[in-house]
Amino acid sequence: MNASNTNATEFVVKSSTARQPASRKWKHPRSRVAIMEVVPGTMPKMISPRAVGVIRVIRVWEDLYTGQSDHCQYARAMREARLMAEHLSAQS
Repeated sequence: MNASNTNATEFVVKSSTARQPASRKWKHPRSRVAIMEVVPGTMPKMISPRAVGVIRVIRVWEDLYTGQSDHCQYARAMREARLMAEHLSAQS
């Protein structure tokens, strides 16, 4: 990015484990995926607009089943999020 551009931002894809009741914690693992606009050079530690370096949260996919194949909800959401982040980066 150009050093003279002070409004430069990055779009990152972040994933985390979703909260769930103890009864299904180990049987059916769930995850969250988010696209966030951040200050260049930072990686937030949580999916939240309050995290350090986060400008805004673009989109969040909640309660995604994490399976073993590339066809599970989590893998599909990660693919979609990466494509969306690339598209947003190309626009800015």
